[in-house]
Amino acid sequence: IPSGVWVSGVVVCMLYGVVVVSVYGRRIRKARPAPRDVVGMVDECAEAFGLRRSPRTLMVSDCVSPMVWCGWKGRLVLPERLWSDLDEVGRRAVVCHELAHIRRRDHWVNWLQLVLGAVCWWNPLFWWVRRRVNEEAELCCDAWVTWLLPRDRRAYAKALLRTKQYVTESPRPGPVVGIGVTTGRARRFARRLTMVMTGTDRPRLSISGVVLAAALLAAGWLTAPALACPKADKKCETTKDVAVVPKVIGVPSPAGENLFKTYLLGRPGVAPVARPPASVPMVVSPFAA
Repeated sequence: IPSGVWVSGVVVCMLYGVVVVSVYGRRIRKARPAPRDVVGMVDECAEAFGLRRSPRTLMVSDCVSPMVWCGWKGRLVLPERLWSDLDEVGRRAVVCHELAHIRRRDHWVNWLQLVLGAVCWWNPLFWWVRRRVNEEAELCCDAWVTWLLPRDRRAYAKALLRTKQYVTESPRPGPVVGIGVTTGRARRFARRLTMVMTGTDRPRLSISGVVLAAALLAAGWLTAPALACPKADKKCETTKDVAVVPKVIGVPSPAGENLFKTYLLGRPGVAPVARPPASVPMVVSPFAA
């Protein structure tokens, strides 16, 4: 695509990201600190995940999804009305889900997606990969919750259903760098519920997944346009055929010598011929005998 069109798309995407981040950042700045019991629950869950420190927990009155908001500092944002509708087990499951995003460093991935989205806005493959990465991140965090709370699967599934119902009541779009609890469509959400109720996966690093990711990365690197272009061909020096100079017996005549120079060495200012003729006439001295 033309460079001017690409630059215009990058500017528009960056401005859109800045506006959305600013709007949600301003709304989060109006939030109030969470009560002590909520902070205590977050600290217990953070210790179970092995986090060095738990994020600052905030309560908002707006109709937003529970999320991890990572600007300069990480914050766990919980809506007040949803929090009051959930029971104790559902609250703990929601907190564990959000802390699993921090444990997986998904907020770093979201910031990277924000930058790459501005650069690769024209590539439909990027948007497909971004959607799949976000879906798999939600499933991985669900696996963390079911691993930590294996006996509370039903309560966690009910909390997901209540959260989805709560979020759909809000007409506002989700944040760019916020990590929500729910996914978009009903089919993907049904997949999450099925995994929550029946899944037995443990949150661990998959060797086969790492190998596959490395193979895909290597394949993409090798097929990149910059590397796929052939290198400039070097000027090949043609190897001249070495003409075998017939041995002249005796003293060659001037005519034979001039003829030899003409065919083998070329005329002055003319490139020498590659191959001599089949036979080069020469004069043999009569004294050879």
